[in-house]
Amino acid sequence: MSSQPSSPAVSPPAPPSQATGRPDADELARLVLRFCDAFNRENLDEAMAYFHEDAVYVTPDGKRHQGRAAIREAFEPQFQGAYGRLEFINEDLIVDAARGRAVLRWVCRHDLDVPARGSLPRRLGASLLRRALGRGRDWQGLDVFYFEGRQIAEKHTFARTLLPLMRAELQPEPWRGPADLESEARPRKGG
Repeated sequence: MSSQPSSPAVSPPAPPSQATGRPDADELARLVLRFCDAFNRENLDEAMAYFHEDAVYVTPDGKRHQGRAAIREAFEPQFQGAYGRLEFINEDLIVDAARGRAVLRWVCRHDLDVPARGSLPRRLGASLLRRALGRGRDWQGLDVFYFEGRQIAEKHTFARTLLPLMRAELQPEPWRGPADLESEARPRKGG
């Protein structure tokens, strides 16, 4: 008697792209990887060409940029080298062609040894980062892409690092343990 593993539940295949006008999984994967390649080559014009005119970009710290012009403005400091050299190394890509979505998991190699370019405040900021972190560091993250046809309608970036969260208004709340929660749940005397 052969023991074959049971097949997991699988969602039905997406209809062919010719019938729906939507890109198939292979085409969406190619679009995401070409976008990332333009990003790594610091070709802002090419990277922006992948975005829909009314696209939304949400940064790791939750800031929302709507429209191609606003997204371009958000990307410009990075493409101008204001933070040193960033390279995104793709680790995993999951595509849901039926819904026009893709999730890309990556590692960002942040090379602070490259002299920062841009305005004096940006160069000073990069210099402080270099002093605090050394020559560079790697950090993990992922991008969630929503497509409208063959263009990025939304890009949400999530990162596992404190660098994007260094803005004062977004400092994480202190960790609250079980004792803190118990003291909050107890009724207060006199009230």
